[in-house]
Amino acid sequence: MTIDVSMSGLSGSLQPTMPRRLPSAVQSAGSSQRSFAESLAIAQRGPLGNTASAQQGDEQRAREAAERFVAMTFVEPVLASLRDSNSAAEPFKPNQAEKQFRGMLDNQLAERVVSAADFPLVDRLASDLLRTASSAAQPTAIAQEERTR
Repeated sequence: MTIDVSMSGLSGSLQPTMPRRLPSAVQSAGSSQRSFAESLAIAQRGPLGNTASAQQGDEQRAREAAERFVAMTFVEPVLASLRDSNSAAEPFKPNQAEKQFRGMLDNQLAERVVSAADFPLVDRLASDLLRTASSAAQPTAIAQEERTR
C-alpha cells in the first residue's frame, strides 16, 4: 500500500492509494534491457561457452592480476623505502597531506610502472594462474559431464 500526498486541498491529507501498473512502454524497456544484458553476456563468453574470446578474457584477467601482485609485492615497497629515505630541507619536506596520501600515490605509480615495463615475472605468474585455473576447471567439467549421463 502506498501513500499519496495530494496538494489539491489546504489540508494536505494523506490518502492511501493502490499501486499503479507500469505502462507497457516501461515494461518493454525493462525486457529489452534484460535481453541486451543476456546478449552481452553471450558475447563475452561466446555462443558455445568458453570460446577464443572468453579465453582471451581469461588471459587478460590473469595478466592484470599478475601485474597487480607484482606491483603490490615488489614495486610498492621500493617506492615506500625511497620516500622514507627522503631527507629534504624544510620547504621541500612532505607536508601532512602528502604523507597521508603517499600510499595511494605509490600504489598508482607502481601499477603504472609494472604495466609499462615488460617484467618476465608478470608473464610467468600469468601463465601459472592460467594453468592452475584450467587444471582446477577440468575436474569440475568432468564431474558435470558424469552427472548428465
